[in-house]
Amino acid sequence: PPVVTSVLRTTLVTTGGPELPTPTGNYQILERASPLTFRSPYPPGSPYWYPPSPTTFALLFQVNGYYIHDAPWRSLYGPGSNDVAGTPGTNTTGTHGCVNVPYDAMAWLYQWATLDTPVQVRLHVTPRQWSVVH
Repeated sequence: PPVVTSVLRTTLVTTGGPELPTPTGNYQILERASPLTFRSPYPPGSPYWYPPSPTTFALLFQVNGYYIHDAPWRSLYGPGSNDVAGTPGTNTTGTHGCVNVPYDAMAWLYQWATLDTPVQVRLHVTPRQWSVVH
């Protein structure tokens, strides 16, 4: 029989913007890191380059370097935080494809999630319909 899971916590997040979207699909946690400093894979001078960016909690969910992580450089999450075209990493241009989570929610998630924890990245989620059937 299917196992019904319950929502344990909800939070606003920021995902990739128009130029570098977050990949959608079903994944799992492949690696846990605390702390982790992200280093740009793009060369200086690229519109996508960024300086070394330290985070406290990071969960790798896709082998091409896509993480769920806190983002101390960000103050805006949720609707509107990834809508504007431009250099990723500002409060309205989204991420480079990672999922940015506010610190407190990310600290909780990092303590809760283990390797192999399922991750679903969807384009749209209907409020109050977050329960998942496996």
